[in-house]
Amino acid sequence: MRHGPRENGDRAMTLALLLLCVLVQQGAADETYDYFRNIRYPATLRDDVSRDTIKQEGGPHATGDYHKRVVQWWPKRNADIVDIPKGVPLRTWTIRTKDTYPLVEMGWAGKWWDPTLRGKKAFKAHLIGFRGIGSREGGLDSGALTKAWRTEGVDWCPAVILRLPDGRKRCFVRGCFSDEDQRYIIDLYEKEMKRITKTIEDIGRTTWDGAKKYLAMEWYKPGTMLVESKHFTFTSNATSAPGAPSPWANPWDKKASERYRRATFRCFEDFWAYNEYAGHLMPHWERSGGAVKYYVHVGGGSRDGIHAEGGGFGGGYGGCAILHCYWVAFFHEWGHGARCGGWALGNGETMADSGQTLGDPEVTHKTIVQVWRPYKNIFHGPNSYSAGMAYALLGDDPDWGSAMLASVSSLAAPIESSPVHTMARLGEERGLWKNGIRGVGDLFGQIGARFAEFDCEMQAGFRKLYPAPLRQFLYPLDRKQGLYRCNMAEAPEPFGANHILLIAEPDAKEISVDFRGHFDPDTYSDWRACIVAVDEMERCRYSPLFNKGIMTMPRKPGDLRYWLTVVATPYALTPIGNPKVDRATANLLQGDFAYHYPYDVKLTGCRPGGQNVPIGVNGNWGLEGPEYMTDKAINGGQGGRCYDW
Repeated sequence: MRHGPRENGDRAMTLALLLLCVLVQQGAADETYDYFRNIRYPATLRDDVSRDTIKQEGGPHATGDYHKRVVQWWPKRNADIVDIPKGVPLRTWTIRTKDTYPLVEMGWAGKWWDPTLRGKKAFKAHLIGFRGIGSREGGLDSGALTKAWRTEGVDWCPAVILRLPDGRKRCFVRGCFSDEDQRYIIDLYEKEMKRITKTIEDIGRTTWDGAKKYLAMEWYKPGTMLVESKHFTFTSNATSAPGAPSPWANPWDKKASERYRRATFRCFEDFWAYNEYAGHLMPHWERSGGAVKYYVHVGGGSRDGIHAEGGGFGGGYGGCAILHCYWVAFFHEWGHGARCGGWALGNGETMADSGQTLGDPEVTHKTIVQVWRPYKNIFHGPNSYSAGMAYALLGDDPDWGSAMLASVSSLAAPIESSPVHTMARLGEERGLWKNGIRGVGDLFGQIGARFAEFDCEMQAGFRKLYPAPLRQFLYPLDRKQGLYRCNMAEAPEPFGANHILLIAEPDAKEISVDFRGHFDPDTYSDWRACIVAVDEMERCRYSPLFNKGIMTMPRKPGDLRYWLTVVATPYALTPIGNPKVDRATANLLQGDFAYHYPYDVKLTGCRPGGQNVPIGVNGNWGLEGPEYMTDKAINGGQGGRCYDW
């Protein structure tokens, strides 16, 4: 059948309209996908995350005796194996290597790469989200020295979460990819940040009266300055002293200072939007009398142009002081004003240091306390620095969100003296668990199992700094029968973990663990044990969690090693007092007199590794020395990166 010109034209128009509809729909898919979705605390259960299958002797609310519990939890959908969301880009990512950037493998610029990517110059993966803050303008934190080396690349690139070809999700920080890739990342970040910024508050905040004593005078001349953005008020000296230039107000490089201030305003506003979008209770929302802008006093510089002034760091509710307005220091000081109910555990410097990793996932050294002492409560260290491992690992779970540090802390009740109390209540209220305390025990049992190999989004950052968490060992009771007992001094404390290397017998087709906890009803003792197998590409597989009896793990060709992980998960939480006057709860969870939860095991098909297991048993010790030594040389023997405060 022949068509006339009009019919052909109508047909062409129809095809064009259909094509346009497809393009519009594709565009709509791209527009509607939320690259910040996984930072948010979900108000309801997510239907795209699988649920644990639990067999509990005596039912979910069993009391009294030591009841057997088995939890089938792995692989968890969209935590271990990730769906490919509609509309996300599949891109070929070019790895930043020494061939194009000669110093990229030295010291702090070196990256740990997943074994599936080693030796490659490029790979394909879906970009499924962002973690942390970026800046097109760059900033002081990117460092003039590293810029000169060209190791971290253009801009201050935010970390991205990629779905690898095998379905796992992993975090890649700035300096991992080529400049072209980083420009692509920052372009998408800018677009997404603009979108979420439209969703946040617009309530007309006012300037804090105390800031007004800093008169807005003229930049680079003696005096003071007061400048503002939508949510922030900044006060500072207006210039620097000779020989002591401040990046905030450097009269010898005005262009750089103007760029740094502009980048800082944007970075802080992005961090505000990031927290609010995640579910944080923003400053002054809960107070009457009008909202005030967050106040930042920028230390350093000079008021008279002659004498250099110092400046320190400090933060609280609604304001902080930061030398030179370093960004990662702001992420820390913001945390001191977080609304944490009555938490006496997981608050203080732990919360603040965790904020640094929240804002910049490159700052993984802020988690070292748990690497040193994994057997203590995973939130251990409310008034000590670098204790943020729990918040970093919990962020992998879409049921809580990678910014759960901000959201869950805002949901704490005044009488809840630890994050564990709050999470147990929230999980039960949302229907995540039938019994909140036992459910939160399952969650931390999984966290402890993943901890053995840093099997998480931020694995590369952890592996770069730490060969492994401190390992525990077992004392032999009867080697012939395979009976062993934990080291009592390092038996796990509440929500702390043990990691024991298991060495398989050469001919064993499987390894099995008969777990026997030392039950004490006065301490509500319970455990979550797990067997972890690591394959030839260093990918983990896990047994169900169990608290007593026998669990078996079949061996597979190519397996490199096995672990037994044990987490103390009491089936009742210690009584809650008034945290302002009674620290008993925190002391029982983490102090010198915290309860220990010892156990015995009977091993079949394997034996435990000794107490002198080599540090490089997981093949991860190559970067530890160069990283430390290079930092030490650059920072005059101090160690630690110059911008990590």
